[in-house]
Formats: sequence, C-alpha cells, structure tokens
Amino acid sequence: TKLHSNVSPSKDNWITAGAGKSGMGWSYSITMGKGSVELYIDQGPEKEAETNKIYEVISKDREKIENTFGEALEWDKKEGRRVCRIKSHSKIGGLKDADLWQQIQDDMIDRMKRLEQALRPSLKKI
Repeated sequence: TKLHSNVSPSKDNWITAGAGKSGMGWSYSITMGKGSVELYIDQGPEKEAETNKIYEVISKDREKIENTFGEALEWDKKEGRRVCRIKSHSKIGGLKDADLWQQIQDDMIDRMKRLEQALRPSLKKI
C-alpha cells in the first residue's frame, strides 16, 4: 500500500509508517510462526496518560471498527506498559513457512488495508 511506500527495508522483523498523528504508526511484523499488522500508540515515556486517552477514544468505536474490518481484532492495552496496540494476525504462517511467503504477504497487505480503513474514522476524532 502507499502507507509504507516511502519506508526503506531493514534487517528488523517489522516495518512501520506514520499514521498521520504524532506517536502513532502502522506496522507490519513477522516472526517464525506468524505475521501481524497493527496500529501502535505511544506518546512517549512522560505521556502514558495521553496514550491511554487516545486508546480509549478509539476503543469506544470497537464494535464498528471490527465490523468494518470483518473480524475480531486484538486490543492490546496492559497496565504498566506505555504502548497500546490494535492488531490483527495472519493465520497462514510465518518466516518458517517459506513456501507460503507470497500468501502470507498478500494476507498481511489485505489486513493492513482493512485495518487502516476501519480505524481511519476513529483517528479523525483525535
């Protein structure tokens, strides 16, 4: 997608592009067992309350977001951790499944498109 078109690859197992709001990004990540896409929210070490407030604004739209996305998402907010995430996991496989890499990539791209589409209206409220 155009979200990551200006992001150079690295040796990391993730790639992130800005979400148009400070401290927020769209990320792809992959491990040996699975790939995932997410919106991460991190306003910084001194602004945990602001991160939580943004997450709460978005999570109020959870039902609509998941309906637009087409399936349940993982809503990852843990006490004592400053980063919040809203993510979706590919169920096809991960790095260890080299014969499925094209399918995994296609699935992750589709998930990212749907995630952005589902979350964009809520992000406009922030």
